[in-house]
Amino acid sequence: MPPAFYSRITGAVQDRSTLTESPFVDYVLPNFKKMKNLKVRQALLASTDAQGWINAGGGEKAYKPAKSMVNPSLIGYKENPAFANMPKPDFAKGKQMLSSAGVKTPYPIKFTYQGGTPTTDKQAAALKDGWQKAGFKVTLDPLTETFYDIIQKPTNDSDVIWGGWGADWPSISTVLPALFDSRINLTKASNGQDYGNYKSDSANKLIDEAASKSSVDEAAQVYSQLDDQLGKDVAYIPLEISVFYYLHGSKITNYLQSPASSQYPDLGAVGVKQ
Repeated sequence: MPPAFYSRITGAVQDRSTLTESPFVDYVLPNFKKMKNLKVRQALLASTDAQGWINAGGGEKAYKPAKSMVNPSLIGYKENPAFANMPKPDFAKGKQMLSSAGVKTPYPIKFTYQGGTPTTDKQAAALKDGWQKAGFKVTLDPLTETFYDIIQKPTNDSDVIWGGWGADWPSISTVLPALFDSRINLTKASNGQDYGNYKSDSANKLIDEAASKSSVDEAAQVYSQLDDQLGKDVAYIPLEISVFYYLHGSKITNYLQSPASSQYPDLGAVGVKQ
């Protein structure tokens, strides 16, 4: 059965429906080649209206608030203290942080995201509205026919970039290293999955330390330190966790979803009644 958070599904199909967290987290990334001032990034974080983004995308039936880039289903997950107030923004704090950054306001930023639908455009507009309340001047940059080939260019001039990620298997090793290890960007023409061009020797050192651990639990403790650093640096800002809603047939047996199958139906377990 779905967890209590999703117990609102009722009626004749209740025992055949599942509404549960997906492995996917949506987030935004400051471009470290453009937004170098930590206080500016902190102002961006404080004024990020993740709740507005969630509401514009369908509300709690579509998303659950995220407190980290790491999905709660992964071993060793901890809420990142840098995102304790998410998804609610603090526009006054954001305005104060931007004012203390010593930059001219309104501070211009370009936000690049996957556009082309009314929903994504409304979500982007919600973020724009929040950021502008803190003193940013936001230009929306919706990309439709192309996206990753643009944001993966180190020369991309976006200030803030949308991203989405899910663990390839139930381990934090498939999340943080893939996104924030700057050493795996093998060509000058691409930043790989490090769309924000984040580069930190101390972060890379923690990634190496986690990889040397003999168990997933030991590695997770190191990854928690890494996530804390990413939060303090505002290397990313989590928006939400996408939700899966499935309805299976009345003759299906042994229906199963789990982190091992990335919360998709486990086709190795299900059967059909004769």
